[in-house]
This record gives sequence, structure tokens and C-alpha cells, in this order.
Amino acid sequence: MTWLDRLRAEPRLIRDAVRAASPARIVAEALLVLAVLGLALLPLVLLPLPMSHPILGAVLAVTLTLARLRWPAAALIGTVGLYLVGWVAALPVIAVISFHAGRWAQPRRRLWAALAVTVLAGFLLAGPSLDFGADEVAGYLSITVGLLVLPVFAGLLVGRRRPLSRVLHDRNEYLEQVRLLTAAEARTAERAHIAAEMHDLLGHRLSLISMHAGALELATAKQAPELSEHAHLLRTTAGTAMAELRDVLGILRVGPAEELDQDSGTQADLARLVTESRRVGVDVELEWRGPDLDQVDVRVRRAVHRVVREGLTNVHKHAPAATTRVRVLAEGERVLVVVENGPVAADGVPGTRRGLAGLEERVALAGGRFTGESTVDGGFLVRAELPRLPPAGPAPERPAPIQPPGPLAAEVLTAGRVLGSGCLALFGAVPILLVAVAVVLLGLVTGGSPIKSADYTGLGLGTGQDAVRERFGEGNDLSLFDPVGIPEQSECFHYRAVDDPAVRQYRLCFRDGVLVAKEELRR
Repeated sequence: MTWLDRLRAEPRLIRDAVRAASPARIVAEALLVLAVLGLALLPLVLLPLPMSHPILGAVLAVTLTLARLRWPAAALIGTVGLYLVGWVAALPVIAVISFHAGRWAQPRRRLWAALAVTVLAGFLLAGPSLDFGADEVAGYLSITVGLLVLPVFAGLLVGRRRPLSRVLHDRNEYLEQVRLLTAAEARTAERAHIAAEMHDLLGHRLSLISMHAGALELATAKQAPELSEHAHLLRTTAGTAMAELRDVLGILRVGPAEELDQDSGTQADLARLVTESRRVGVDVELEWRGPDLDQVDVRVRRAVHRVVREGLTNVHKHAPAATTRVRVLAEGERVLVVVENGPVAADGVPGTRRGLAGLEERVALAGGRFTGESTVDGGFLVRAELPRLPPAGPAPERPAPIQPPGPLAAEVLTAGRVLGSGCLALFGAVPILLVAVAVVLLGLVTGGSPIKSADYTGLGLGTGQDAVRERFGEGNDLSLFDPVGIPEQSECFHYRAVDDPAVRQYRLCFRDGVLVAKEELRR
């Protein structure tokens, strides 16, 4: 694509960018343009100035403010025009353009080239003269560094923070997805373990039914032949049920089934787990309150066994030197199981919470509540509360997993954002406010004493300066802003016009204490 093709495509690209911008962004840019325009034209309202420089400076400032959105490096170079125009009220916009260029100009070599060209051109075209003094050099360096160089580096800081924060967000999102997938996999695996346990438990029960049905069939064949067919149906049905159970639940096995018996979850079973942990050096105590759980539903007892075993396994892995307590409260209609260990070393291996997710699934399927969290003193607590009789209905619906957080909100404060915003406020907002305050104060204090149009007309050349001062007061010396040349070897004072809307001020010039010229400074 040639440069001409790119030039022809620019209107379409600008239109697409405007359409894609959010309403908040459009409003913000519109307010910025109005602020720049108002600041550039404010002196026209308050000071007796010619129209050409303020209007030219305002138009150029607004143009560069808009151009920075599409061509940040070119807009940075264009700020040299504001130096040439020499309109002080338009200079603060240089900080905004420089900050934007530092943040968005790509590639970076283009930014450095634009900054070098701007500084060099500003020095050659609007810098100190050849016979400059120290004050002139200090003023030029203050403007260049404060409005150009430092805002560029502030924009670079913010611009570099943004991709880094995006990488950090993507990494956190990935880790959150891994955590959710790991928990889902653990819940699925726990259900598969439960299915395997039920396969073994029900298979054993059905085998007993089938065996007794076979014995019943043999007995009825001799003693009650009319019942033999029913006994045969009972035996074959039990065998069919056992085969179907094996087909349905057997495919869910994820490995060899855990060796659990009818004593699992009882006081003797938990005492055995605690004793095994002591043998490997873990300081653990068992506290049991209430009756034994041998008459409690087998699903509850196996859940109790799994909670204690998983809790002790985590202690072995992550806190083998910590003091651990296993508490079982079996009073009332619910069973409370707690495995709590003391503080762990800071360099311990972090866990994946996979086992805890499986416990949560098992306890929820049994109608209970599960908690696994760190304690205030740096230890860890595993807590499960189970009903003695689990609900007979279907498994409870689990809430949808929490989705990973979205992109960082613009209002979230980070160190880079605070520092970058502070730099922008220092090098952009502060100069703008200072210029605005200075212009307003000049307008308030430079209006001069009031003179009516009739009194001004009655003043003739040759009137003594003392007489004018006695009658109208001391005027203000605004020679810095005078749009009309001052007569030679004279001093001029400005007075405010009070009854002629077409006139802003009257200027009276004196030489050797005598009025030698008077001018109407019209709006």
C-alpha cells in the first residue's frame, strides 16, 4: 500500500474509530476540547488583546488535541507551532499531547524521533536568542522540560504498565480456570469413588440375597414345589440386578476401590487412623464426644472416615510438625467432624485443594456442610457437619462455578496508575490551572479605574497627569498586552469603560506629566 492509498484510507479509519469509541470516551474528549478552547480564548474576555494571536493559538491547540488521537507523534511535532504563535494560554495543552504521545506512539523509535525533532525545532525557532540571559534560558528549559519531556516519560510509564497488567490479568484468569477445572475434576472423581464403594457394598448385599435365594430354591423344590418357581425368580432377579449394577457402576471406577468395611467412620476406625499418623511422627490427638457411629447410615460413616483421613493426609504433606486435633461431636441429630492443625512453616508446599473439593462434594451429597480454610494463627481447619440420616432425594444442585474476574476496571488504583496520573496532573492540569488563574487575576486587577465616555471625550491633550490622577485615580500599566503602539518616551495607563459596551478600555499616554495621546480599545 502506497502513501497515497494510506492517505485515502484515513477518513474511513477515522470514521470507524469514532464509531467504535464508547460514549464516555467521546464525552471526555469533547470536554477536553472545550477546556482547551476556553482556556486559549479566556484572555480575550479579560484583557485588551488583539484577536489574531489568541484565535490562531486556540485553533492550533484544538487541532493538535484532536490530531493526537490518530497521529500522536505528528501531534507532538506540531506543538512547535504553539511556540511560534507565542500564545501562552495555549501552551498547557502541550503537556496533554506529550503525555498521550508517550503512552500511545508506536513504535517507540518514532516517539523518540518526534521528541528530538520537537525539542530541536522548538530551540531553533522559539528558543532563546543569541544574546540570551540566564532568566531566558531558565524559562525556556522550564517550559520544555515541564510541558514536553516529563509528560512524555509519564505517558511511557502508564503505557508500559497497561500491557504488564494485561499479562498479569491473563495469568490470573488462567490460574482461576485451572482451579475451577481441578475442583470439578475432584468432584467427579469423588462421585466415582462413591459409585465404586456403592458397587462393592450393594454387590455384597445382592450376592447374599442371591445365595439365600438359591438355598431357598433348593428347599422349596423338595418341600413346597409350588413355591420353587418364585424362589428361582428371586435368585435370577438378584443375579441380574448384580450384573446390571456391575455394568452401570463398574465403568465409573477410577482405580482400585478403597478398602472400607462396616467399621469405617466409627470411633475404633478413627482411632486407628490417628494411631497410624502418630507412628510417622505426627503429634495428633482424637477427641470424641457422644455415642459411637456404628448405627449411623453407612454413607455418613464413610464421609466421616474420608474427612478425617484427608485431613490427616494434608497434615502429613504440609504440616508434619504441627500439633493436630481430631474432634468428633456425635450428639443430637447431626455429626460434627473437625481436623485442625497448628501453624505451619512459611516455606511449606502449597496445596491444590483437589482433595478438599472432593470432600466438599461427598459431604454435600450426604446432605451436610463442609469448610476448609486457614485459621487466624496460621494453621488449617477442615470441618464437616453431617446429618445422621442423609436425605433420600436426588443429589442437591450445585451452584454454577464462579467465573474468573473480568479485566481490571479503569477505576482500580495501582502504583503505576497513581504515579502516571500524578505525573499527568503535575505536568498537565497544574499548568492549565496556573495559566487560567493568572489570566483571571490579570483580568480582575487590570481593568483600571472607571471612566465614563463623556468624561473621556472631555479630556483634551495637554491635560496634566496629576489632574487626571486626582479625578480618575491611578490607571493600570498594561503595556505588555497593548495592541496599539505606545508613543515614544511616554508611559500609558488603562482605565475601564463603564457605559460604552463597544469599548473595553481607555488608554491615556503621558509624556513629561502631560497627556499626549488617548485611545479607545474596542472589543
